Amino acid sequence: MGINDPAPGIQKEMRLEYSVGGKLYKKCVPESQTLTIPSKGESGELKLIKALYGRFAPDFDGKLPATPIDITQQINKRISSLDLIFPVDDRLIGKSVTSKNKENKKLRLVYSVAGEMFEWEIPEGKTVNLAQHNPEPKLAIKNGKLTWITPQTGTIECIMVSGDIKKGCVKSIPQPLKIEGAWDVSFLPNLGAPSQTKFKELYSWSESSDEDIRYFSGTATYRKQIYIPKEYVQSEISLEMDLGRICVIAEVIVNGKELGILWRTPFHIDLGDAVRAGENDIQIRVTNLWPNRLIGDAHYPEDCEWGDWLPKSWPDWLEKPEKRSSKRITFTTWKHWRADDPLQPSGLMGPILIRPYMHVDLSQ
Repeated sequence: MGINDPAPGIQKEMRLEYSVGGKLYKKCVPESQTLTIPSKGESGELKLIKALYGRFAPDFDGKLPATPIDITQQINKRISSLDLIFPVDDRLIGKSVTSKNKENKKLRLVYSVAGEMFEWEIPEGKTVNLAQHNPEPKLAIKNGKLTWITPQTGTIECIMVSGDIKKGCVKSIPQPLKIEGAWDVSFLPNLGAPSQTKFKELYSWSESSDEDIRYFSGTATYRKQIYIPKEYVQSEISLEMDLGRICVIAEVIVNGKELGILWRTPFHIDLGDAVRAGENDIQIRVTNLWPNRLIGDAHYPEDCEWGDWLPKSWPDWLEKPEKRSSKRITFTTWKHWRADDPLQPSGLMGPILIRPYMHVDLSQ
């Protein structure tokens, strides 16, 4: 998201409204081209009325909305803290703003994912979900052959350097499978959370009614048996698992085969040959950060003598060592977090999809 460029990576235009000798003119010129005013044949006093630069909707009538407010920094801060789902309202700005034209406000985002540029307008009152990424077709060299890999039906036409035209068509493709329902979840021992539990649905650990889960920091393993119909497991189809929202790192294991670690959006992973028609064992190991545990520990009595932010001395239980008298699990030499600090989103939040891609050989 650029600060000075109104639509980075996208073709823009300039629209001018001006008068020459009292006569009104309107001109439009694409980005990188030159506009000269007054034009040949226009004589008299030149007066600039309005100049607009950007990308405009076809029905744009030239009336400007209220002056936009740049909240790039606020959005980037949310992204850095993995807060990828949030409502569009005045809280993004930090103050109440009334539209001068009595129109609903909009959030306009221009961003890139995996090298692809996206532009998105979200009306006030709706929700932004940056964890969601719409899959796109792509071209790849597979076994030495040009292959079109697409999650959608449609046609493609490629003009090669030689002048040859390659065409492909996908008339049908199975719909993505939604993975819903309960998950068996196990937490690492000795970190406060129950060793085994069941989540009826996916949600952030920080929203749990169980404080031992709410304040947990570490790794939890989600496990589930899922059924994949045989029409999804074909030589011309590859399957991708879309984990939706993860905070913050996930390792995916399918039928005992470790497929890799995901640590940034989009949280997608190719299932390769690990998946089979019928029942499949899915394990997803998710690890969050330390803040929630430190915030949780701050609710328990101190078992160390502190100055303002640093310990005055090492606690007896650490030097002896002996069992701690407090329920605290962590110990730090600086107070990074307090009991009233907000908890961070953690765990596997989904939604989870298994998305089929059709592979079309374009080398013929």
